[in-house]
Amino acid sequence: MLRKLFNLGPYETIGGNEVINNQIFKLDSTGYYKVTAGPSTRRIIDFSDIENSLAIIPTGQSGNVFSKYYKNQTKKYLQGKFVKMKLNQTEIEQSEDVVIFKPMK
Repeated sequence: MLRKLFNLGPYETIGGNEVINNQIFKLDSTGYYKVTAGPSTRRIIDFSDIENSLAIIPTGQSGNVFSKYYKNQTKKYLQGKFVKMKLNQTEIEQSEDVVIFKPMK
């Protein structure tokens, strides 16, 4: 019952065994393969220009199923797109979405 709440998809995807977009599935004669596991993240890091690194995750930034960020990267992930990683302090401070943790009094 909770699978419908927490799981995303199903979605069609490309990939296979022993490739960069590694997908784990059981091979059979149907031609339809149910993916049971895949990459948890993709990153492109240029160590000569670290502040322009890219990343993507198959779900979203939040682990909270009720958050608008629970599946906000899924479409881009399936399309092979990436999101710029914010590693520069100024760039982080200018972000429109900011979480601030304050201690309880």
